[in-house]
Order: sequence, then C-alpha cells, then structure tokens
Amino acid sequence: MRKYFLTGLLILVPLAITFWVLHAVISTLDQSLLLLPEQWRPKALFGHDIPGFGVVLTLLIVLITGLLARNFIGNYVVRVWEGLLNRIPIVNSIYSSVKQVSDTLFSSSGNAFRKAVLIEYPRKGSWTIGFLTGVPGGDVVNHLQGDYVSVYVPTTPNPTSGFFLMVPKADAIELDMSVDAALKYIVSMGVVAPEQLPPKK
Repeated sequence: MRKYFLTGLLILVPLAITFWVLHAVISTLDQSLLLLPEQWRPKALFGHDIPGFGVVLTLLIVLITGLLARNFIGNYVVRVWEGLLNRIPIVNSIYSSVKQVSDTLFSSSGNAFRKAVLIEYPRKGSWTIGFLTGVPGGDVVNHLQGDYVSVYVPTTPNPTSGFFLMVPKADAIELDMSVDAALKYIVSMGVVAPEQLPPKK
C-alpha cells in the first residue's frame, strides 16, 4: 500500500502543481479583460466567461505594442514617454532599473543567462551552478584586480531568489549545459540530473 501511495503521489503532485501554476498565470492574464469595455467582454457577448481569453488579449497587446514601437513614429512616442517618466521622482529610478534589467535579459545581443557556470560557493570545496549575467561595472571595476565576471546563483527550489556574485573569470567554469537543463537541475534539488556528456579531450 505504501508503494502504491508513493507512486500515486509522484504522478499527481507534479500534475496538481502544473495545473495550479497554469491557473494562476491564466487568471492573472485574464485581468487584461478589464481594459475592454464591458459590452465587449466574453460574458456580455457569449453569456459566460471564457478562461484564457485574457491571455490572447495580452499577447495581442504585447505584439501590437512591439509592432508600433518598431516604426519611426512609435519609436518617437516611446522616447517621449520615457523622457516623461524620467522626470518623475521615484518613478524614474524604478522604471530605469526595471528597463535596464529587462533590456539585458531579453535583448538578443545580450549575454545574460546565456551560459551556465560552475563556481566554488559558499566555501572552498563546495560547488554550485550559476548563470553569467555580464561583467562588473561602475566604480566596482576600480577595486577589482584581474578579469571578473558577474554570476547569479539561484536558490533551490525557488530560482527567482538568489545571490549576485562577482568572481574571477578563471574560477567560473563554463558548463556544456543549456540554461533550461541547469534550471531543472537546480529546481529539482539535483534529482533531475542533466545528461552526462563525454569528457572533453
């Protein structure tokens, strides 16, 4: 009975968590329906709510925003809008910080979170997986001797929190492992190990 119970847990728990996450994401994105006039919402048109309709609307808004921002007029409007936000106290610091992070993460030319590395942390003899986010900048560079890299070390099993470290480039071992495989390895607490590759000659 114990084996059957554990087998059932191993099957149902991942399914339950997956459905819970999907439900939370869809419910959050469905809030975009509030942007529509009440007579245009699914409940007014079809007599009942349609789960996931807000996801389609959100994707359309993002797509149209990107399409408009790519042309000359849209680019000008974005610059004017950003200039206005930069003049508002508190808002300017929050917006500029978030924009810098998003530009770094989602830019096709950036290297943030493109490589998984192995570093010695939190003490000598202990190793963990991190992700390259760039190189140190600002006045920090004046106090570091040699080549350093910036590394984000996520916590387990929640990778959205973690530690930001600046380590010598020679101490960050680049792994022949995709970012997705590294994240699965971290989130699963080492249970879901990536495929072992033959050692490099």
